[in-house]
Amino acid sequence: MVIPTFNRRELLLEALASVEAQTLRPTEVIVVDDGSSDGTREMLESMGGRVRPLFQPNAGAAAARNRGIEAAKGDWIAFLDSDDWWEPSKLAKQVEARRRMPTARVVYVDSRAVDFAKQPLARPPRRLHEGEVTKPLFLHTFVHTPAVLAETRLLRDLGGFDSGLRVAEDYDLWLRASLLTPFALVPEPLFVRRVHEQSLAHAPNPRNGDDKCLVLERFAARPDVSAKLPAEVVPTRLAEAHWQAARGYWAAASPAGARPHLQRVLELDPWHWRARWLAWRVGA
Repeated sequence: MVIPTFNRRELLLEALASVEAQTLRPTEVIVVDDGSSDGTREMLESMGGRVRPLFQPNAGAAAARNRGIEAAKGDWIAFLDSDDWWEPSKLAKQVEARRRMPTARVVYVDSRAVDFAKQPLARPPRRLHEGEVTKPLFLHTFVHTPAVLAETRLLRDLGGFDSGLRVAEDYDLWLRASLLTPFALVPEPLFVRRVHEQSLAHAPNPRNGDDKCLVLERFAARPDVSAKLPAEVVPTRLAEAHWQAARGYWAAASPAGARPHLQRVLELDPWHWRARWLAWRVGA
């Protein structure tokens, strides 16, 4: 398994405790310290054989995960972020699901969300999918990286995570993986996501929308996508993603950031009245 971390020494200890509590323990625990300055390195070096630490200058979570993928010795890799944790039966139930669906090279579990103080967060109901997931995954994000157990060869063949993306690098990877393999599902919340503004994905930064739109546009343009992604769903999904990105920039008082997204919305859906109104407001 692979855990990337950056300046989260105390939270990392909680994540590692959840790994040690697994009813089926991973064969190796790789922690990639992405240039921490809070004593994480010294802590990891003091753990001896409990973990296999790797160290690199700060390059982001995607690069840290890729370092772990390259170094892994096992045939399968599970991921965990240093601010999250697993329930004790997570890995064991994923292995059971893999045996049930031997063609699946990705197995994921459901999740639940908490705030920084571990208080439960309400969220709208969502549907999870198993088998061929390209279409539903393109339409909705429901696979979170710490919920995943994936075949090492698949991850390496795909080139790992795109370290050029600030966020949505995991969404990008699982979309690409869906073209090559069915996904198996354990429909239980065996992974706990800690939602807080210290996380890049949850921080209120309008640039996050840029990366998500890039991921979706790039994926939709692939020549091998058409067999699994009906053409009629593409404009609607892209228009909605660009609209959300435009709204993020508008909320951040950045009309210049909103304009290109609004222009793309209206290319895809000229009758999107909310985008037309906002485009008029920002001069797009």
